[in-house]
Amino acid sequence: MKKNWFDSKVKEFSLIGGYEKPPLNENSVKLDSNENYVLSKQFQNDIVSEARKNSDVREYPLGGVERLIQMISKFVKVPTSMIGIGNGSDQILDLILSNFASKQTKVLTSNPTFSFFEERCKLYSIPLIAIPFSDDMKLDVNKFLKESKNADILYLDSPNNPTGFQFSKIELQKLIKSFDGLIIIDEAYGEFSDYSLSSLVKTQSNLIVVRTLSKSFGMAGIRLGYFIANKTFTDTFLNVLQYPYPLSTITIESGI
Repeated sequence: MKKNWFDSKVKEFSLIGGYEKPPLNENSVKLDSNENYVLSKQFQNDIVSEARKNSDVREYPLGGVERLIQMISKFVKVPTSMIGIGNGSDQILDLILSNFASKQTKVLTSNPTFSFFEERCKLYSIPLIAIPFSDDMKLDVNKFLKESKNADILYLDSPNNPTGFQFSKIELQKLIKSFDGLIIIDEAYGEFSDYSLSSLVKTQSNLIVVRTLSKSFGMAGIRLGYFIANKTFTDTFLNVLQYPYPLSTITIESGI
């Protein structure tokens, strides 16, 4: 009986599908992945080589995490107590969804949006309310405000993935200030934007801004993401929800 339960769950998950990774082809450029080839491979190799010199892979990574968070703090200009890290921004999003959402919670987002986030909602059977863009490819704030009454979580990637469109800062701030549930703003492409919403975290306790080193920094291979949020959430995420050692020593030193 228990084996039948296990088999049925495996079949259930297999029918959901998963995040589609592009086929391996060394002679192609994966436009959908937006990997940064502007930075030279030698430059990146020098960073990783230096990271290896500063690493002892026999040891679990401990003190390096604090140094990494200090460096991120200087970059984004927010206190270290408001910064958390993850094994890529994907892992951060996954941990937030798996711990704060369920079949009873509804997630409000745009259509289209980051496909990985959609797939994880399907995996966890989380109801998704996806609002299409307006005819001029803008965020339909009025529709979002209307649907926000029925949602528990708001997720928006800013700039939008996959379109690259940047929403109006004023309209986005209006939506954020009116939503009283959990708000996740995915700024994976934040360095290509005219603005960041990270400063709102200081006054908006229900806001989490997620970022990554995979795009503009050209370091997709080291899998390093971070978020900016209120101190209470950050402490809980790092000390309770996050894995004991989510980043390798090489990743930490490369990020520093």
